Amino acid sequence: MNLDQLKKGFFGYKKSGVYEYISEIEKDYSEKLTEKDQQQKKDAELYRARISELEEQLKDLTQKLEDQKREQTAIAATMIEATRFAENLRAQAQEQAKKDREEWEKECEKAHAQLQKYRAYIKSVRETVSDLLRRIDQQSQMASQKIEATVQEVPGRNMSLFERKNGTEQQL
Repeated sequence: MNLDQLKKGFFGYKKSGVYEYISEIEKDYSEKLTEKDQQQKKDAELYRARISELEEQLKDLTQKLEDQKREQTAIAATMIEATRFAENLRAQAQEQAKKDREEWEKECEKAHAQLQKYRAYIKSVRETVSDLLRRIDQQSQMASQKIEATVQEVPGRNMSLFERKNGTEQQL
């Protein structure tokens, strides 16, 4: 009903028409208010559902964040441990290399000393052989000289035990 449809009386609008009009307006507003309440309830439920969904997402994200922090902490600890292990391994390798180098140097020194002994022994043998060859040479020269002297002393250069005279031999 519109305001134009109200029945007019002598002194204005009729009471029954006004009541009727007011009740219609009240009914319309009630319906609109009910619709609005229902819409608000629907919206409230949607918001609650959205809030629950967001809370669940927040919970999941918080859990993921905590998991990532744990992983990051574990990775950092692993890297620190790996660095320590690498440093220890490097130190051990350097120590082992130092020991090996010292051992190798000792072996080289021993080998050098042994070579020096061999060199001295070879020098000694060479000197001995050289001395022996000189003596043999001297003795052979002396023997050659004696033979020459003997040959020179022998008359007629007759080297036999028996002296020859005109084709016959006589014993000396």
